[in-house]
Amino acid sequence: MPTKKKYTNHLPSKTTKRTKLVSKHPIIIHISGASGAGKTTLGNKLKAKFGAKIIVKDLDDLRAEFEKLNYGPSWDYTNFDAVKYQRYLDDFILKQQKPLILVGLNNMFWWHKNLYYNTHATHKYYIQIDNMQVVKQKCLRWITKDLQDLIKNKDVLADITENNPKFVRLTKNLIERECGTKETLKINEMWDKAYAKQGYIIKPRDNIFKQVCNILTQNL
Repeated sequence: MPTKKKYTNHLPSKTTKRTKLVSKHPIIIHISGASGAGKTTLGNKLKAKFGAKIIVKDLDDLRAEFEKLNYGPSWDYTNFDAVKYQRYLDDFILKQQKPLILVGLNNMFWWHKNLYYNTHATHKYYIQIDNMQVVKQKCLRWITKDLQDLIKNKDVLADITENNPKFVRLTKNLIERECGTKETLKINEMWDKAYAKQGYIIKPRDNIFKQVCNILTQNL
């Protein structure tokens, strides 16, 4: 396996592009938080309240679009081009004509632990939530949604009988990752410190919703 390249926070954008981003978008709000903290739910609430007046984009969806465009269905994460993805993110932001709400983690700890992609946010929030609630929500989401999506894959279904050791190993790894308390607490602690250091406002989800609503109402 190739040696992982080490990255630092953040990948730089060109000064001219940064100037364009800030001047064109006086409001770029990034809402991050631990997996299962309710980032997508919060984004959906804002979209329901403000409708077509704002743009809400889930960073997981944006990354998936980038992966599909550049790598196709089968690829190795060690080949992920971080610099190219930052440019893709920058270009997406430049295309928007309305206040932009980005929800989701801008860190892919399982690939590049120390790299936080630059969202150019003018307002930065991190959802404060009890760690054990995160464990519960992550695990329930995996059982009710991700696992259901997984078993729709014909290759996965074939592995149950044709390569059972592989199926059991991969399923076990997923359970440990999504439902394991030790790993979740370790990652959450890392994010708590990293986002605080980057100047994110750390508040419960409802408080963030109210504050973002006030910002948008005053500027729309």
